[in-house]
Amino acid sequence: MSISVQFDPKAWKKILREASREDDLETGGILIGHIDVDEEGTTVTVHRSCIKPIRRERACYSPDMAYARERVDYYGREKGWIYLGEWHRHPGSLNTLSEIDRRTAREILEEEDHQLLVLPIVTRAGSKVQIDLYVATLEEGNLKISHLWTAREDEKNTEEASGMTKLYVDENWVREFVHSNAMTAVYRGRWNKDESFVFLPLPGDQNGLIKFIRGVESIPVPAHPNQVTAVLFDSGDIRFYGIEEGEVAELSPTYVDPEEDVYSRNLGLLETIELRDKAVMMVGCGSLGSAMAMELARAGVGTIYLMDPDILEPHNLSRHQCGLKDLGRLKVDALKDRVMEICPSLNVLACPLDVVEDQRSMETTMDIAKDCDLLICTTDTDSSRAFVNDMTIQLGKPSLQVGLHERAHSGIVQVIRPKEGACFMCHRRTTLDQGAQRNEAFAYSDADSVRDVTIQPGLSAQIGVVAEVGTVRAIDILCRDDDEDQDQKSLPPLTVVYVSRSDEEGLGRPQLRFAHYDLEAVDDCPACGNDDLPLNLDDYLQEDTEQEINIGLAQD
Repeated sequence: MSISVQFDPKAWKKILREASREDDLETGGILIGHIDVDEEGTTVTVHRSCIKPIRRERACYSPDMAYARERVDYYGREKGWIYLGEWHRHPGSLNTLSEIDRRTAREILEEEDHQLLVLPIVTRAGSKVQIDLYVATLEEGNLKISHLWTAREDEKNTEEASGMTKLYVDENWVREFVHSNAMTAVYRGRWNKDESFVFLPLPGDQNGLIKFIRGVESIPVPAHPNQVTAVLFDSGDIRFYGIEEGEVAELSPTYVDPEEDVYSRNLGLLETIELRDKAVMMVGCGSLGSAMAMELARAGVGTIYLMDPDILEPHNLSRHQCGLKDLGRLKVDALKDRVMEICPSLNVLACPLDVVEDQRSMETTMDIAKDCDLLICTTDTDSSRAFVNDMTIQLGKPSLQVGLHERAHSGIVQVIRPKEGACFMCHRRTTLDQGAQRNEAFAYSDADSVRDVTIQPGLSAQIGVVAEVGTVRAIDILCRDDDEDQDQKSLPPLTVVYVSRSDEEGLGRPQLRFAHYDLEAVDDCPACGNDDLPLNLDDYLQEDTEQEINIGLAQD
């Protein structure tokens, strides 16, 4: 029956790393894994190599048996794995089992009743590490040694630390400690068990800890698997140690500059440095607003003001960027944490207020808007949309009106630039009618008029399409040169996105269509055609009640 042996990459790299020692002394370790037997043969999988020699000479190597037994017990208890054999490095070019190796193998097979032993022999030739794999078995009392294969690896592939857990560390923290006189420094971060440590200035839960120390003769063992010890040696080298699978392991760090590395893939695609100095106000942080805020952060917008008075409820979560752990939180606070997880250096300000709740709220919003380069409104109330439109006109700030129609079967993205074409109020009714209708009927609705359309947000994917279009238009505005030729505009100011079904019952195949419209300013517009804008709360509330406006825009 055939025997095959395969190595987990973690075990393989650990063997290569130990085998690449610069000295000519023997070294080695035990192998732990599992054996599968079926009608086609025997498959041996080596999952771990545990290395702790107590004796290393040119022609002799002895493992620490107490440590080896502890490791076998640990993996047997935790994983159900067994002892498979031992590997060791021979000096020079001797790539076969010695007589001592064969005698030891026979004793282990006879006394401990093992099915087989995996016995790799490692040699070095220049910059290459060679591994010859042998398997020992007993057949009718006779020792049988089989050579299965030979592998060669370049030593440059062995330079990683032996730790399996990924480690990400803020390079600014490392630099600060190295150049300080402090003996210790402690930072908190996130521990993703058995996967990674992330030591960056993140918001939210911080269940990991890293301790920097200097001036020690021995490596202090971390007290818990969620901790990392960083040792700065007199040579200037800094090494990181953690606990993996019950033992101390050196971890290979990836140094991260949150402000630079997060946006490295944007280079050549987007002027992230230019966007870093831009400020955006997001009025409404529901399904649309949260999606757009996340995408603007990923694009590199440096300052984002989040405006919304609502809290997250269970029905919001199928469309919102936040999750169950944020239930009961203010949308602006939960969204701020999510945005800052992308880049902790972003300036995100959470403002839990209704922008038209009272005169003070309006004045506060106006003051914030003065410092912004773009105003975005994704709310579901006509008064707040009118107010953002009026701020655009009064402050000379460009804005975006982004909204959804019933069940998100369609949405609008309108760019408003002061003194350039129409404002939101110029063609409000035409815009809404155009967006809410499809084939002269209202999608998913029995309503006879857009005024009677019920607010029923759609699927997250439908909402996401509208949000992405809005984000692209926002980036276009933020990157636009003030002196740019007006004829070079990429798109007309109004984009209507249709994400609907192909039949009136809403049961056909999904359709995705885009329509773009040029809008001219209206002379008698109540906003941009009127020098006396309504700047107090009563005017906005009166406008809503007297005109009986229900625009059918949904946001949650």
